Amino acid sequence: MTSNLSLRFLKLCLVLAAWAWSLSFSSEPTDRFLCQREWDSSSEISWIVEGGNKSLSVRLSKNRCSFALENEMLGWSEILPSVPNLPARAYLLREQFRWSLLIGRRLVAFAFADLPKTEKVDSANFESLPESDLQIYAAPVGWKRMELEDGSVIFCPKDEKAKGLFPLMANLPSLSDFAVSMETQLNGARSVGIGFCWGEDGGYLWRWVRLGGETFWQLALASASNSGLDLTTLYEEPADFPPTSWLNLQVWRSLDQIWVGVDGDLVAQVRDNRFGQGKIVVWLETGDLPLPLVKPLRITRWWCASLKPEVETHLPFSALNGRWTSKLDSWILSSEVKGKTALAILGETELPSWWVADIQWRDEPLGLVFGWVNEMQFNLLRLRPAETVQTSLPKRVVLEIVAIRDGRERVLSDWSLFLEPNALYRLAVLVEENKASGFINSLGLVSAKVITAGKVGFWTSSSLGLKGFWLYKGQSPSLTLMPENVGTVQLLSDLSIAAHESISINLTAGLPPNVPLIAKLSKEPITLYVERRSNRLFFRVERQSQLVGFTETKLPKELPIVVKLERIDRVVLIRLGDQTIWTTKLD
Repeated sequence: MTSNLSLRFLKLCLVLAAWAWSLSFSSEPTDRFLCQREWDSSSEISWIVEGGNKSLSVRLSKNRCSFALENEMLGWSEILPSVPNLPARAYLLREQFRWSLLIGRRLVAFAFADLPKTEKVDSANFESLPESDLQIYAAPVGWKRMELEDGSVIFCPKDEKAKGLFPLMANLPSLSDFAVSMETQLNGARSVGIGFCWGEDGGYLWRWVRLGGETFWQLALASASNSGLDLTTLYEEPADFPPTSWLNLQVWRSLDQIWVGVDGDLVAQVRDNRFGQGKIVVWLETGDLPLPLVKPLRITRWWCASLKPEVETHLPFSALNGRWTSKLDSWILSSEVKGKTALAILGETELPSWWVADIQWRDEPLGLVFGWVNEMQFNLLRLRPAETVQTSLPKRVVLEIVAIRDGRERVLSDWSLFLEPNALYRLAVLVEENKASGFINSLGLVSAKVITAGKVGFWTSSSLGLKGFWLYKGQSPSLTLMPENVGTVQLLSDLSIAAHESISINLTAGLPPNVPLIAKLSKEPITLYVERRSNRLFFRVERQSQLVGFTETKLPKELPIVVKLERIDRVVLIRLGDQTIWTTKLD
């Protein structure tokens, strides 16, 4: 009898334990999940996440949130504002190595931690998220459906005096990280745009708008008020183009970053965390006839890891070897043992993706890690001083793609150049399936076929000064690879005597928009087209009427300025003033 009671008690304990485990976690380890809790702001709540013998703790108090991996403080958190309508809902979200915390719809903290797949969370409200990307084409609710002669479907507002917000499909989830694009023909409208991260209390608006006879691109913060919506402009620039042409408005949103563009060209980037998640809607103000037209909006999941040093920012992510120290405007990764390299690993990237960093060049070997499997097998986009003894300035530097296998290095592609000491440079590597391409200040100089699957991070043989970093999905960069206030790059030819030719264009202060200026080389059939569109310059290079490449920059503040098309041996360059802004190597 005693034996049966003991057995029944043991079974009951096992059932209760299994039930408690089911509340706290799903049966399979995961690197994508969402936890929710009610929070009244007066008490502290916390989560402990465990995976692979590591643990990450998240604590939310009435003042701020904190992330800690093995007791090492990571990430960013704002001093929490007053939270209305308490108790509020707190959301802890993990997406691979990205961790974020939202109070209602406001993003209050995020961090990067390369924790193995989560095996346990001390939360009773746990939801495992699917790995598949969201990809939706949706039309504004209530608009008329029409077909063009080519069979494509478009939508038009039913009311000639329509104004306001038009939601998309009702079951579209509330999104935090996404890309959305909308093709539209503006016609006689006063304003057409994309509203995103939208809720009852407002959201963000990327729109074309007609104001007082002029037209503008405008990114605004919309806040609900008793009289409707109050708009606060975050970015604005003139919009010069025919309203009868089809345009593609685009928005990318990730963590506290907003990127907006038109026809694939990035127009502006701002940081704002007031609306961290929400719906996507169409914004419309009709004016004159004909009515505007739109095609179904394309919505996909998208993410961009980003963190910049500031007073309230902890370490970017954990160092595997070496240590991080922080300054007001940079982090320093340095080796702790002389002769031993320092490594910091962010996490595994999806392909294709861009791994980008702003780094201070101090004449010390450093690089971007990609395809990292372990310390004996990974790849580098590396900058290092040339091996010859140098006394003159600027000093010769080598940019190279290096494969490390079983601890041995093999250089796959390299290029020599001159860099300024103690200047800022933007390094980038495009990681594709079995191929990598390396850039410095938008100059694509090296590429190689190499196994690229794995994690990304930083490497240095001594020290590395980091100003900011980005890792984002996609074939085309949303981040400009040619930032402002960076060091000059001078390229070198491997030949002692190189064939050389160049031609210049003088950009005057009264440069008219949408009128291309043309320059042609005499010995090679290379043509450069330079065109101003609004406050940006667009450059296109053709060879025998075939596109070779293109780039763009902001219109320089001080004009006139000289644009030079130059060929050194088989290398073609575009220089804007003293800065090289684009290059390619001819076959």
